[in-house]
Amino acid sequence: MNIVYGKDIEKGLTASNRVYLCGYLHSENGVRHIPTDGYEIGVSNYQGFKADMPHYHSFNTEYNYVIEGEVKLLLLNGKTEYKFGKGDLYVINSNEPYVSKYLPGTRIIFSKVPGGNDKVLVTPNAETNAWMSMWNDDFRDI
Repeated sequence: MNIVYGKDIEKGLTASNRVYLCGYLHSENGVRHIPTDGYEIGVSNYQGFKADMPHYHSFNTEYNYVIEGEVKLLLLNGKTEYKFGKGDLYVINSNEPYVSKYLPGTRIIFSKVPGGNDKVLVTPNAETNAWMSMWNDDFRDI
């Protein structure tokens, strides 16, 4: 049996905003992880406002479950904005370019199938950079 204890996850999250719990990792990530092929799971913890760089996954489907906080996600192809909160699950298909941002205190469990590093960065345009720069309480399609 393999185990990753919660106290170790919390310790890892003090050093980094993201820890991988299962997967095939090329380097250490601050917490003992369970090596697996074909699946990744981890925790992201955003202590301050944060926007991730726009990207897509070339072969992974990504599953995200919001434990605490709020997330806004912008699909870059259709310019559709989504807002997620505690208890929401959202799935991003492979080859779907997106950008996401998080309020302070947001914590997410994420998993990727089949797993592996397939992130492809997308250069943001001025409109996307403006969207990433702040949290706007208005919810809109742009």
